[in-house]
This record gives sequence, C-alpha cells and structure tokens, in this order.
Amino acid sequence: MREKVYFPSDPELFGYFKTMLPSTILFSLPVIPPNSTWSVCGITFANQISIGSRPRGIFIDHRDTVYIADHTHRRVLAWSEKNNNHHQISTRELFDRTALFVTVNGDIYVENGDQEGRIEKWRIGATSGEPVETFPGNCFGLFIDIRNHLYCSIREKHQVVKIMLDSNNKSFAVVAGTRNSSGSGSDKLNRPCGVFVDVYFSLYVADSGNNRIQVFLSGESNGITVAGGGVPNGLELQYPSGVILDASNMLYVADNQHHRVVRVGSNSFRCLFGCTEKSGSASSQLYYSYSVGFDSHGHLYVADEWNDRIQKFNIDIDSCDCMDHLEIQTSTNAVLTTEQTTMQSWSTENPSSSTPSVSLQGLVSHAKLKFRQQPQAPQPSQIYFVPTSCSNGTNIGMTCNTPGTLCDLWSPCRNNGTCVNNDDNNDYNCTCLPHFDGKQCETDNRPCKKNTCLNGICNQTSNCTCAAGWEGTRCERRIDYCVNATCYNNAVCRSLLGNYTCECLSDSYSGRHCEIVAKKFIVYQSVCKSFAYIAIIAMASVVLFVIVMDALKYCFGSDLTRSELERIRREKRAKKRKPVIQRFTYVNAIPSSGQTISKRKETAV
Repeated sequence: MREKVYFPSDPELFGYFKTMLPSTILFSLPVIPPNSTWSVCGITFANQISIGSRPRGIFIDHRDTVYIADHTHRRVLAWSEKNNNHHQISTRELFDRTALFVTVNGDIYVENGDQEGRIEKWRIGATSGEPVETFPGNCFGLFIDIRNHLYCSIREKHQVVKIMLDSNNKSFAVVAGTRNSSGSGSDKLNRPCGVFVDVYFSLYVADSGNNRIQVFLSGESNGITVAGGGVPNGLELQYPSGVILDASNMLYVADNQHHRVVRVGSNSFRCLFGCTEKSGSASSQLYYSYSVGFDSHGHLYVADEWNDRIQKFNIDIDSCDCMDHLEIQTSTNAVLTTEQTTMQSWSTENPSSSTPSVSLQGLVSHAKLKFRQQPQAPQPSQIYFVPTSCSNGTNIGMTCNTPGTLCDLWSPCRNNGTCVNNDDNNDYNCTCLPHFDGKQCETDNRPCKKNTCLNGICNQTSNCTCAAGWEGTRCERRIDYCVNATCYNNAVCRSLLGNYTCECLSDSYSGRHCEIVAKKFIVYQSVCKSFAYIAIIAMASVVLFVIVMDALKYCFGSDLTRSELERIRREKRAKKRKPVIQRFTYVNAIPSSGQTISKRKETAV
C-alpha cells in the first residue's frame, strides 16, 4: 500500500508545500532526487486494444488515477490505483490530438472534435459536456493553473492563450507568441504543443517548430530557452511535443522525433529512455514520444504515439542515495546540506529523546534540500516523508500538532462552505450556504449576483428595477428617448440619459425641436422665393404665347406675322443683290442750234 504524502509541521515549510496543492486543481508533483534512475525497459500500461490508435493525451492526478484520451473510440479512460480495471467517460467526439486536464473534483477538460478549438468540461456521471470556450484554433496543449486560468496552445496560430474560468468574461489573452506570426525570436513561437505552468505562474512551452523549450515568466512576453538549441550543455531537441516539471523544477521533455524522454536541470541534462534516438517497438524503445507524466511515486508514463501504447517506466528507488520530501533521520549522525543561497540550520534537542525537535530557518522559494548520511546499516529508502505515528490519526507533523485532514490541507470549499471529512479522510463533502451547490460549492445559483443587474437594483425574484434612463432584463441598455420625439428642419435627435436633445443643422434654427427659424433666414427665403416665382411666370408666358400662335396658324389658318415675315424676307433679298450701272453715250449727233446735246442716262436694274 502506498504511503500518503505528509507535510512537516514547520509553518513556513508547510505553507510552501500547501501552495503546491491548491484547492481547485491537483496533480502529481513528486520531489525526485537528481541522481534517480528509472528502468530502461518500460511496461506496457495500455495498448491499442484498450486505448485505440495514436494515443497522445495523458494525465495523472494526485490519487494516481491515470486518464487517457481515446479519440478512436471517442472516450476518456481512467485507471484508478486501487482498481486495475478502467472505467470510461464517453464523449461525443474528441480532437485526435487533444490534451487532457483533470481537476481535483474530477472535472475533465478536453477538446471536442466536432468544432475546432471547442473546449468542453465533463463532470463525473455527466452524459454531455459543458462548453467552456471556443478558441480560434485547435489546442495542442491544455493546462489549468492554481488560479483557475485555462491555457491553450494554438499550434497553427503560433501562440498560447489563457482565459479565467471563474469569470463571466471568457475573452482570452495572449500570454506567449504572436498570432499568425511564427519565428525563432524570444517573443515568437513556431507550432507550440505541450504547456505546463508552475506555482509561480511561469509558463513552459514545447516550442516544437523551433526545437526548444521556452519559459515565459509571469507577465513577460519574451521567453527564455531552458532546453534545446544547445541549452543546457549542448542539448539538441527534435520537435519536442510534451513538457512537465517535478517539485524540484526538473524538466521532463518528450523529444518527439528523437523518440526519447530527456530530464533537464539548470546546467545539465540526461536521457532517460530511447537514448539511441532510433524508433522501435521494443520495451526499451519509443516511436514518437508525444507526452509524458508521472505519478506520486515518480514512475513515468509516456504516450508512445506510433506504437499505439502507453509505456510505464518504474523509478529505481534503490538507486537513490538521498531521501525525498524532507525525510528526517532520528539518528544524530545525519548531516544536512543545502543548495540554497541562504543558511539552513537544524538543531537536535534532547539527544536522548526518540523524537528530535527540529527548527528550519530562512526557507526561500524553490527549496532544494537533501541529506548526506554517514555510513550506517542499510535501510530501505522511501519517496515520502513519513513522521512518527500520531495518536490522533488525522494529525501529522513531527509533533503531531498539524491537522492532516483533506479539509485542513486543501480548504476546498468555496463561497464560505463548510468542509466535512468522510470515508476515513479519503474524501470530503462541502455543506454549502443557500443558493450554492457543487462538490466545492462552486456553483452560484443566487437570484441576485454581482452582475445580475448592471444598472439597477436586483430583488429576490431576479427581476431588476432599473435606474432612470435604463431598460432591459438586466438593465443593460439605455432608453432611446428619440423614438417618440420629433425634430424639425432636418435636425438630428440624440438620446441622453433620461432625456433627449435635437441638434440643429445651423445657427438659422433654434428651439427645443429646432422649430424656430431666424428672421434673417426668413428674409432670404422670401427673396429667393420671389425671384423664383418671377422666373416661373416668365417661362410660363413664353410657352403660352408660342402655343397660342401655333394654334392660330395651324388650326384657324390665321398667321398674324405673315406680312411682317414677307417684308423681312424682301429686305434680306434686296441686301443680297448688287446694283448694275449702265451708261449711254450718243456719238456724231447734230446738236440743236446753240445747244450741246449731251445726254446721259443711267438705269439701275
């Protein structure tokens, strides 16, 4: 039977480990010694018969229940540590590369295969999934941090986004990468896959297309390469698709196209399985290692994608020469060494006593503690710190003064619910206040919530009494007072809070409805109208005269202008003729006596 995980009684150390186990989510996070080894030959945990082809999504919770996404048969399978047989949660459809995440109350988050980017939550015993969010692309990685933020790595958009699950506003924020823009810069990603978020909200991304693992510190848009591209110590990756961390911040990378799993520290790395970098189906080989996870013992599970199986590699406990989770030795020859920058001190009081009194000072974040033991008789190693048995079975700690129930350790009940332990401290129930329900009293059914009435007062029947100027079921829109208002002279009506106004087009209009016209504008209008009337009368007279004349001419044969027209024509013809001058001269004529006959006659023809 597996030993349970306990925490030391020191308040600072207890507080640190308690942050590792939040009340909303919980997954295996063991402290594994740096020099631990695993069996190089894996055990087939599940094969194609039970999980279908190309398994990729795998998750192991704090109870060592193994969840596997079987997209072939459209279901999620779960193996409990207490029962070798699995049970299934049927889903309508699964995205063939869906990741998997399970919360402490058993809610399963997967991507639905019917619609791209649609994330659903399946509750225990549910027959249908609840829609959570639809992202603008398939999620190749899913994770939920301790603040209940859901992370999704959208491979084809080259970005990682997140949403707040507890908020009514489900708009997502980009936390890594640039949308639709791939690259190898510190602020870029290229086809990201698996993601992991630690308790300090640092985001680890398997930047598959760039063959590296990037970490984005909380609030930072530029990432730091922690594995791949020669970091650390010459490590080269080939399309890493999965990444997880243990409690000592050691990375475990599924190096997909190198068909191996690599453990990465701050300054070194070590290949764990498939170290020949050649694919195969033997127990010591992998064929496209897609994702990796471990249980609370430290055993590693690998999604061996093209071998259609899940391989389990057991940790070799006998290979560890140090103790995990602050394993305290009662012998006085145990000497503590530390990798912290501040001093740690252990003091043993009353050496003759069988239970030493221990004090710890100067604990800092990411504590990395280990023991160096003096030679002594061989003793079996344990992965977890197990204190001396307490008379009160629910208390833990070296002095048995720390409550060890689930309710005390996790404080799982929300919204002021009361936690009650049951099933011999293996489970709990929450007694919720009125209008709250759910495993953790997380469902708020109150008729009046914070945002039930946006601009009004909510009563206990969930009806809203809207403030002046607002209307709607939730008082969400302003009343349009322009519906029944009339603005004259082409004025524009503007609805205000509780009233309206007419905006006149110019200074020529005034009044509540722009109905008053300025005197100057009236004079201008009168003058313009007068000229317009005169022009109209003139044109009408000309048209009438033409009509009358045509009627007299063609209907009555009377053309009053005929004689005048003839005269005008004659004058025009006369002007066109040129005059001809004729001169007659009489030669040898006998003149009259005393007279000279000379005659000139001019005739004009």
